Amino acid sequence: MTATMAPLAANQGMNQATGPILWDINTTAQRLGVSRAFLYREMAAGRIRYLRLGPRKRRFTLAEVEAYCERLMRETEAGAGARHD
Repeated sequence: MTATMAPLAANQGMNQATGPILWDINTTAQRLGVSRAFLYREMAAGRIRYLRLGPRKRRFTLAEVEAYCERLMRETEAGAGARHD
């Protein structure tokens, strides 16, 4: 089963000096400090968006990885706030 992702904006993940920044699965997992298996589960659940480059290649933009981290931070903060008694 393949997750269908909304298209990324044309300029998302662009770096003015070097152009587009695309990370593969290994690089993204390493930068996030998670396993590849965990990253694949996040992809399948639709929690992190990616670009599909052919039948097997998946790439991530820096902007999407940052947005994913921001979402996790908000979820963590919201969950921590709900637990305070």
